[in-house]
Amino acid sequence: MKIRSANLRWLVDLFKAISIQSMGNGFAQMMHFVSLPLIARLYGPSEFAPYGTVLALSGVLYLTFSLGMDLALLTARRVSARLLMTMLSLSAALSAVFAVLICWIVFDYTGWMLVFAGTLVWGTNWGLALGQWAILHERHSRVACLRVVQAVCFSLIAIGLGTAWPATQSLLIAASLATVPVVALLFDRGQLLRLSTLRCGYALRRYWSFFWPSWPGRFVDLLGTRGPAISAVPLFGSAQAGLFLMTMRLLELPSRLLSGAVGSVLLMRLAKHDGARLTLVLVIMAVLAVVSLVGFGLLYLVLPWAVPLVLGEQWIGVLPLAKMLVFVLAVQFVVSPLSTIMLLNSHQNRAFKWQLGYVCTIFLTLAFAYVQGLDIESYVVWFCGATVAAYVVYVGLIVHSCWSYDRRQGF
Repeated sequence: MKIRSANLRWLVDLFKAISIQSMGNGFAQMMHFVSLPLIARLYGPSEFAPYGTVLALSGVLYLTFSLGMDLALLTARRVSARLLMTMLSLSAALSAVFAVLICWIVFDYTGWMLVFAGTLVWGTNWGLALGQWAILHERHSRVACLRVVQAVCFSLIAIGLGTAWPATQSLLIAASLATVPVVALLFDRGQLLRLSTLRCGYALRRYWSFFWPSWPGRFVDLLGTRGPAISAVPLFGSAQAGLFLMTMRLLELPSRLLSGAVGSVLLMRLAKHDGARLTLVLVIMAVLAVVSLVGFGLLYLVLPWAVPLVLGEQWIGVLPLAKMLVFVLAVQFVVSPLSTIMLLNSHQNRAFKWQLGYVCTIFLTLAFAYVQGLDIESYVVWFCGATVAAYVVYVGLIVHSCWSYDRRQGF
């Protein structure tokens, strides 16, 4: 009975924290959705494509230079947490530098485009690190409120600049300035330590399990997720790439209501939980599956009239893409927040093998599209089939991982 009571309290605390984070995400995504009709009418697919590419690149670079410290921070204590936060702040700066280099060499951006892209990547990634620090200290309400503030700032600035200067630079400026209140209100000098080689070596040794083999697996997984977005402009051109990126943005609005909050909060709570994990994970998975089925099912039904109404006629090419991609995001909504459980169950090798197979599959579809000269709609058919099949396999791996952990622990 004591174990059951402890599990019940753990679930109540978990869903309370998730509810706070989800409420913030909900209001933030609502603000994005409300402003989307105006933004879509000010900026066309060709203007939106480079902006979407920079956002996708930002996430890949953040994970590249964080070296797993973002997850380690959620389980750290005292001085170790300050050390990890300092290293994450440095990694945000490094990601901005490499973003500028990649945009210059690969995408041929020049001048102020490079400045805006670097600033956006730096502000976004440092804000993510500061948000992890706040979650560690149970400041869920502050993080939730700042997500709303960031969404409001981006929408107002993008609309204001777009009326006079409807260019990609306006979107990059708006996104960069929107990160300022997040960084300003979450940053505290007490979070940082003076770095040294000794301290960095200590952090990497102590939290090595978050780096290897989990970090390569997360990197490969994210590369598979963001790879199509980053590759869309070179493969399909700005106009078609803009349609694809806008489709992903439109459909990700509802999926971010819960999934973004579940991942971080679930990892922190499970790290402190000493009981059986399989039942808890199945309950969470079932809840997410019901929410996904209802939410994305309704979304699929309203897409034919919602796309022209929300985005306007110049974005009508989004509709056929959205009808296919909605199935991908419905599956990802359930599975992605639970992926960190493999790390806690010490099954990183299994996760990495799956992630490696997944990213290889995604890049094979990109190579096939390039060789066959497919348009964006034909490519999305292949992309959806490969992604859904891969995530169904991953569900089985997560369940088996929790079952093995419970059996090993004697539950």
